[in-house]
Amino acid sequence: MSIVLLKDLDFYYEEDSPVLEGVNLYLSRSDISVLMGPSGAGKTTLLRIINLLEKPSSGEVVHEFEEVFRTENPDHLALRRRMGFVFQEPALFDSSVGGNVAYGMMTRGGFLNHFWGKTKEIVPFLRSNLEEVEEKVSRALDRVGLVGLQDRPVRSLSAGEHRRVSLARSLVTEPELLLLDEPTGNLDPRNTAVVEDIIREVRSQETTIFLASHDMHQAKRIGESVYLLLDGDIVEGGTAEKMFNAPEDQRTEDFINGKLVC
Repeated sequence: MSIVLLKDLDFYYEEDSPVLEGVNLYLSRSDISVLMGPSGAGKTTLLRIINLLEKPSSGEVVHEFEEVFRTENPDHLALRRRMGFVFQEPALFDSSVGGNVAYGMMTRGGFLNHFWGKTKEIVPFLRSNLEEVEEKVSRALDRVGLVGLQDRPVRSLSAGEHRRVSLARSLVTEPELLLLDEPTGNLDPRNTAVVEDIIREVRSQETTIFLASHDMHQAKRIGESVYLLLDGDIVEGGTAEKMFNAPEDQRTEDFINGKLVC
């Protein structure tokens, strides 16, 4: 069953050549799909369109076969709240680990919940809701291996831990679709393995995952479906086994073998 469908998608900036051109993509529910491609191929732009942060120049974006950009007054906020997006560079606030992870829940809960740490003792009627937030934050941190670090300043963490805090911040809202942009970029092998294990665990809870990576070895390790994006176009897609063992397009074979691709 599909959770996202892209049909004949184009995206370009005014007076620029297309960033994406004729993209067709089918994401299966409860799957780990990997979008491979070199830097500058358009991977981040494609993720932003799926997350409804960018509007395509033409074509269709369908979430669960509801046409998003052709529907009058579509509720983009409601759809976006069913997704999580972890950017390539963690955008964390200069506060505690717990405060960063709880931020999305607090803003969804209303203005007062934004000050949950300050109001806990002086607004008793908020206590039950705040306890729920704290419980979910603790559970999200446990999933990424950072349990017990709620009060730690994020500036004291390593780069790998920053990535895991970003993951926890997306997981705490329990998204149906998790979008990851180069989730292990510039990480050492140990931290890369930790993040990949987290991705597998999240997938085991039936969350659909779509991640962009230029690392073909990572795609082979964790991808169930794999797509190759070159020059704004998906040239081939299929199961990981097919893509790495029997690619149909010569450009896919060249990319996998480390050859220059035109």
